[in-house]
Amino acid sequence: MNYKYFIFILMYIGTMFGQQERYVAFTFDDLPYATSIKDIKTHSRIIEHISATLARNNVPATGFIIGSKINNSDKIDPDYIPILKTWLNAGLDLGNHSFSHMSLNTTPIKEYENDFLRCDSLIRPFITGNGYKLKYYRHPYLQTGRDTSIKNDFERFIGTKGYKIAPITIDNSDWIFAAAYEKAFLANDSLMMKKVADTFISYLESYFLYYESQSDKIFGRNIKHTLLLHANLLHADNLQLVINMLKKLNYKFITIDEALTDSAYTHFDTFNKAGGISWIHRWAYSEGKRGIFFKGEPNTPEFIMKYAGVESE
Repeated sequence: MNYKYFIFILMYIGTMFGQQERYVAFTFDDLPYATSIKDIKTHSRIIEHISATLARNNVPATGFIIGSKINNSDKIDPDYIPILKTWLNAGLDLGNHSFSHMSLNTTPIKEYENDFLRCDSLIRPFITGNGYKLKYYRHPYLQTGRDTSIKNDFERFIGTKGYKIAPITIDNSDWIFAAAYEKAFLANDSLMMKKVADTFISYLESYFLYYESQSDKIFGRNIKHTLLLHANLLHADNLQLVINMLKKLNYKFITIDEALTDSAYTHFDTFNKAGGISWIHRWAYSEGKRGIFFKGEPNTPEFIMKYAGVESE
């Protein structure tokens, strides 16, 4: 076979594989804001910009509320009601991310359950009153308990309230980039803001490729993914870049309901160590995989860590 023709065939095959459809569900933690800036106008801008970008691109998403951030005498602070309505009016879902953002790894389960219930009672009247259902709970820090029985007991408990756990398979340290971006924003350093955002897009793309590879090692295929992001200024200003990158990788955007129809999410999960990690890595640990299996996970660039003032991820 002619050498040039052979190379063309290989490139064509690679292109065809590259065009295989991929699926991802967007989720956002720490609504209505994940920022140290206390100005409610900033909080409003975060939700307005993120929800508008998602709606413009027909990207469904679920945002997870921390109850204490919107609480005023055990009712939703009136100032935050229009902000949350902006999210719902964009056709996006809301879920429970606890009231106090405490860890099940370090909190007695009864106290943790009560914290879950306090958030539920705070947000349920508003969400159901606007025609939506509360279906998903996201563990703070992705920490589900240091004991499998505690993990299972809590999942059964929230099941009686109509909830499921919202897992994630594409984990990342967007919070570090967000801290760097916010610092540049406060310094009015537009060049640094752009540098942080551009670096984040490359970093997130490498994470998608990494978890695709991990998925293939466990399941022999690329599963329907769930992505964790946070409601911060970085995404308020640059979410379109994230969406464009994923479109380039031929991702289709689905709801978390659709993602969880993938049989991968029924895989057994016995992980109970200290860290909060992606479900792909939970499943890998549960299968007894160690060491080399986890090699190649992308690192946050050192200059981002240093600028953000973060010593370790």
